[in-house]
Amino acid sequence: MFQTIGFLPRAKTLLHYLCAFAPEYNPHLVDFRISRLRGKPLGCKRIHSLMGFTADYCAFQHVPDYRHPLLHLKAWDEDKSGTRCEKIDCLNAALENLETAIARVRKYMT
Repeated sequence: MFQTIGFLPRAKTLLHYLCAFAPEYNPHLVDFRISRLRGKPLGCKRIHSLMGFTADYCAFQHVPDYRHPLLHLKAWDEDKSGTRCEKIDCLNAALENLETAIARVRKYMT
């Protein structure tokens, strides 16, 4: 999950939301794992081997050199796929971090 969703633009929000349903959810561990992501999303070949899935890979009109699930998204930009940054680059990222922190505080207050 981290190796695919972790490369989307709103990865932090999405991963915290999905992991929050698990009883052993640890927001600090999720943040740490997100910060350690490097390279490209987990490839189809590796996903198939981990799951023991022996069917053919997904068909693409343009066959990429490295197949991964995010290529199914129309908005996926292959040029930006390897650029992960640990610093806040813009105000939108700072607002997203603030919203996540507020959601955590509200969770503990209720």
